[in-house]
Amino acid sequence: MDADPRAQAMTYLQVRQPDKARELLRSALAQNPTDGTALCMLAHVEASVGNLAEAERYARMATADADTATRAAAFGTLSRLIGLDAARGREALEAASAAAQLEPEEWRHRAEVSAALADLRDFPAAEAQAMAAIQLSPIDPAERSRALVALARVYLADPAQRQRGYRVMREAAALDPTDPSLQQQVMSAQFTAGHRAEAIGTAFASLRVTPTAAVPPLLARLSVYLLLRRLLGWLLLVAFAVPLLFFGIIGNIGGDAAALETDPALIVRAGAFVGLVGFGLVFAFVLRPLADRSVARAVWRFARRSALAWFDAVMIALAVLSYLTGLVVPLLFVPAVPLPFLLMLVTWLVHGWGGLALKTPSVGELMAQNHR
Repeated sequence: MDADPRAQAMTYLQVRQPDKARELLRSALAQNPTDGTALCMLAHVEASVGNLAEAERYARMATADADTATRAAAFGTLSRLIGLDAARGREALEAASAAAQLEPEEWRHRAEVSAALADLRDFPAAEAQAMAAIQLSPIDPAERSRALVALARVYLADPAQRQRGYRVMREAAALDPTDPSLQQQVMSAQFTAGHRAEAIGTAFASLRVTPTAAVPPLLARLSVYLLLRRLLGWLLLVAFAVPLLFFGIIGNIGGDAAALETDPALIVRAGAFVGLVGFGLVFAFVLRPLADRSVARAVWRFARRSALAWFDAVMIALAVLSYLTGLVVPLLFVPAVPLPFLLMLVTWLVHGWGGLALKTPSVGELMAQNHR
């Protein structure tokens, strides 16, 4: 007996081979043009490659299926697709509400209504629907965690409730700690709520327990970006403090007989030595998670593809080289101590600007996360 082409298509969709999935689904629809399940899956395929108009068309066609559950799922898919356009919030709410009316006991539809209401800034109604989703969700940890995520998103969308949303998101993550897409949402919640250090910890914990091939791209990129940002912040602090201490304070003690005047080589050498020690301590402190080889491999896998990471590495190497030169030949390179501050300041600024290039998940990733 031949395998169900829809099941095969789902496999291709999960491994990000939309062309093969599309071919199988169109073959299934050639046999049954009104197959709502195949139409709904085809909507996900088209969305994954950015064909939103086609995706919406297929989702609308699926809403005519005779089966109530299939029709409700189609309205849910349609709601998520329409909701990607902020100007069509009311339409998204109507589609989500249609799904909930068809299957009022299905928690996923309540969660979709909650998301649509949150997009419309109707937070009290959104919270009520999210609470209903939690009450209707089964005991299964994976599904209960998703229901909690719906509530967390409502709170996170409201600036006055972000800390509460962060706590609920942590509760959701505790129920299903090995789901990489859920951990990505937790990290985003931590970042939104201002818990940057915890966001890095969440990222590395996810990299530790999840095969690198399954790590969502945004999670990987943010993991590397946040790690480097934290590293650069501490290095910048050290690079600022060292010249301030040795050139601004210690080197000027004694007036005309100050060490900076009588023995500048000593000041440069001492400053360079302390700078190197400070950099070493920062590396040891910030890069501790990389002691785990699985984490180190995952970070390297994504960092080596990042031009920003390579730029940071080169600038840090130049700062270290500056300290080493000052330690070995202090009189030939007097700027050895203050130069790393300039290098790290430029690197910090460039890294901050580079963060603007970090993109939110693609439409395909968003749809894939919801197609579970």
